[in-house]
Amino acid sequence: IDVDECTMYPQLCRNGICVNTPGSYRCECSAGLTLDSIQNACVDINECNTWQGLCRNGRCVNKQGTFECICNQGYGLTADRMDCEDINECLVDNGRCSEMCNNTLGSYLCDCGAGFALQPDGRTCRDIDECMERPDVCGPGNTCNNIEGGYYCTCGKGYKQSVDSRSCIDVDECQEDPRLCTNGVCRNTPGSFECLCAKGYAIAKGTTACVDVNECQTGQAMCHENARCANLVGSYRCECKPGFIGDGSSCTDVDECTTGIAQCSEQGTCVNTPGSHRCVCHEGYTGDGITCVDINECLADPNLCEHGQCINKAGSFMCDCEIGYLPTPNGKGCQG
Repeated sequence: IDVDECTMYPQLCRNGICVNTPGSYRCECSAGLTLDSIQNACVDINECNTWQGLCRNGRCVNKQGTFECICNQGYGLTADRMDCEDINECLVDNGRCSEMCNNTLGSYLCDCGAGFALQPDGRTCRDIDECMERPDVCGPGNTCNNIEGGYYCTCGKGYKQSVDSRSCIDVDECQEDPRLCTNGVCRNTPGSFECLCAKGYAIAKGTTACVDVNECQTGQAMCHENARCANLVGSYRCECKPGFIGDGSSCTDVDECTTGIAQCSEQGTCVNTPGSHRCVCHEGYTGDGITCVDINECLADPNLCEHGQCINKAGSFMCDCEIGYLPTPNGKGCQG
C-alpha cells in the first residue's frame, strides 16, 4: 500500500504544495519560489540578483516570492512592472511651463521664445526689454521701441530700417543721388554725407553744390598792392597795374624815364612817379611836357627891359640896352 508522505509528514514542502505520488511525493513551489537543495522546501528566488536588466532607471527591491522596482525621479513603471520608463511631464498641464516644455530623460525643461527670458522659478517667461538692456541697439540718433517679445527701431535722418526693423542702416546719400556735390566729391558719413570741394571751390550756402570762390572779393588772393586781381574758375590771377612789372604777387615800378617809354618834349624833363611818370617843361617853356612851347616873355610883359629893348629867345629873353646903359649880369635888365 502506497504511503502518503504529504499527510504523514506535514512539514514537507514548506512554503509550497506537497503532491503525493506512487511510492513518493513531490513539492511544487509558487511563482517566485524554488526548491531548496534537498528538494523538500520552497525558498525565495532573489530576482534582483538572478535576472539581468531588471528595473532599469530605478532600483530592484527583492520581496518574498517576488520583487519590486523603485523608479528614479522622473520615471514610472512599465506595464509589466519590470522596468522604469521616462515620464513625459510636458503631457500634463504643459509641465506647468508658461511657454515651451521640453521633455528630457528623467525630467523636463521650460523654455521661452525669442524676446522672453526664463525666470528664477524655472517656469515663467518674462518679456526682455531690449531697449534697456542694450540702449545702443538701434545705433546713435535712433530710437528703440520695446514691444512684447521684441522691439523695433525708429530711425533718424540719414538712416533707414532694416528688413526686420531691428536695426537702422546708414543711407548712402552719395549712391542714391549722384547729383549731390556738383563740382566736388561726395563722401558718405554715418547718418549723413559731406561734399569735398576742389581747391578754389566752396559749398554754396543752402545747397550741396561746390561753386567757384571769388578770391578777389573774399581777400584770399595773394596779389601785390600794385596789382589787379582777376577771378578765374576755381582760381584767380594777379596782374601788375600799368607802370609796374612782375608776376602779380610782386610788382616793381617801371622807370619810364630811363627805359625810353616816356615821350617827353626835348624842352621838358621826365619825372618818374610810382606806376607812371610826368613830363615837366623847362623854365621858359609852357605846355603839358609832351609838347613844350617857348614863352615870349617880351610880349607877356612889355616892361621887362626898362631902358632897353626886349628880345625873345628860345626858353628865355635878353635886354638890348640903350646907349648909356649896360646889361645886368644875367642879361635880363639894363643898369645905368
